[in-house]
Amino acid sequence: MPRHPRRAIAARLPLCAAALVALVHCAADPGAPVTPSAPSAEPAAVAPPPEAAHADPAHAEAAHAEAAHAGAHAGPPHWTYGGEEGAGHWGDLSADYAACKTGGHQSPIDIVTAKAQPDKGLLPIEISYPAVPLQIFNNGHTVQVTNATSASMKVGGDTWKLLQFHFHSPSEHQVDGKNLDLELHLVHKNDKGELSVVGLLFKKGKENKGLAPVLDHVPTEVSKQASPVEGVSVDLKSLLPASARYYTYDGSLTTPPCSEGVHWYVMASVGEVSDAQLQQFRGATHGDTNRPVMALGARHVSRSK
Repeated sequence: MPRHPRRAIAARLPLCAAALVALVHCAADPGAPVTPSAPSAEPAAVAPPPEAAHADPAHAEAAHAEAAHAGAHAGPPHWTYGGEEGAGHWGDLSADYAACKTGGHQSPIDIVTAKAQPDKGLLPIEISYPAVPLQIFNNGHTVQVTNATSASMKVGGDTWKLLQFHFHSPSEHQVDGKNLDLELHLVHKNDKGELSVVGLLFKKGKENKGLAPVLDHVPTEVSKQASPVEGVSVDLKSLLPASARYYTYDGSLTTPPCSEGVHWYVMASVGEVSDAQLQQFRGATHGDTNRPVMALGARHVSRSK
């Protein structure tokens, strides 16, 4: 045994640090294959600062732990639709996701048509949707299209600007206890920062020409921002049903952080989508992308006339 164990340990630290740096470099190799799944929020290993390698071992270990702790909070926690990070565990993954577990006004819900209360006071939804140039990306949870036009909707005196739209399969909302094959969410925001979502439901049937510009260009690789598809635009008005009747209730986002205070308008008429189109979406997202329905609780669902 050497007479100076502290010096012996310190002499080995540069080699350990070098090996750790090499490990980080390999993990960050931009040429490494990318699997089409949600990007992990877990940080790569963090090497201690070079000067720490020659310091007291206990100090070096503390510095490394502090750097790793800082890296662990660099992004939101990773979540999925199944398994240990699935919908039943979202509220345990982060304090920011607490509403997913404790919220009393969560979405989606089962819309029981016989119990939906007709309300003559509900105003029609006025849609103003120009053609939306296709800017699309696969974020690992869904396929989303961002909006850079003046597209908006009005309900009463409020105007809501369209932010983006995305898909879920099977549908998140149920109708009389049954899921449909696909659900499209049109997400809007007003000047107060409040959110309203229009939900469109689709069942398997004939090809939907209005969805074709999107589903024909579904990206399979996961990314963090939308990319434009030159010369392609989406006519959202063609997706809206002829009947303007809708169900409405107060709910939440259907993905973490499950924030509440979201106004939901689920259109009563159901559209169609072909099996081939459905597989274009499901093939890129690798399975089900729907949160299970949540308890309605003391809330009620209203139906427009």
